[in-house]
Amino acid sequence: MGRTVSDVALLLSVLAAGNYGAALGHRDALKGARLGVVRELFGAGTEVGAAMDQAVQTLRKLGAVVTDPVIIPNSAKVGELEEEALLWEFKNDLDEYLRARGGPVKSLQEVVAFNEKNRDKELALFGQELFLQAQAKGPLSSRQYTSLVGKLSRMAKPEGIDRTLEDRQLDALVAPTGAVAWKTDYSAGDGDTGNASRPAAIAGYPHITVPSGLISGLPVGLSFFGPPRSDARLIRYAWAFEQETQARKPPEYLGTIHR
Repeated sequence: MGRTVSDVALLLSVLAAGNYGAALGHRDALKGARLGVVRELFGAGTEVGAAMDQAVQTLRKLGAVVTDPVIIPNSAKVGELEEEALLWEFKNDLDEYLRARGGPVKSLQEVVAFNEKNRDKELALFGQELFLQAQAKGPLSSRQYTSLVGKLSRMAKPEGIDRTLEDRQLDALVAPTGAVAWKTDYSAGDGDTGNASRPAAIAGYPHITVPSGLISGLPVGLSFFGPPRSDARLIRYAWAFEQETQARKPPEYLGTIHR
């Protein structure tokens, strides 16, 4: 995380013991780059879709060869499997954390019991359905979990992003990073507005996001993600886009924004 692509490249150089700073300074990096637009992540008719259209125009202006749209196979199914895997991992990781930190509550099961005992206060606004679903899962050593993770990896990589890149002969994929920040709903909770982070995160592939504009004063970003070990290439693309658009605006302490 950083304020600019340069910040991110320098930080990654330290973390990965590489020279990612060498990927900076290439204003023509997008010339001839073959990019696929993953519109399935957001509808073209939304405000974010309109911002994406502008970003695609900029990519083409910078010389990119844009294929619009492209589809990542199994995208919806992979999302469902990821949520299932996260339940297993949440229970395991939270139990380890609570045991290590000490204190009166040492497991997810005890958290569930505490919430139930103090239902009037702890469950007044939200339930604990996800806690209960996670608590029902077994250890990460179980065959059911390892099989799930193997299937998830296969569908996300060779049958997902890899297939899209190979079939359409692409260097990378682009999509809106996420929706505009939403209003807090104390009764229904947060809405799932989708994001471009999920496909790359599940596959374990590199992904960089850069500001691409403002909608009603709120920032939106453009994501570049691609195959393994394409980090430097993505940094080059993101830097060139950043220099052309200069879309980042320093955050301000604003009052309520009425839309």
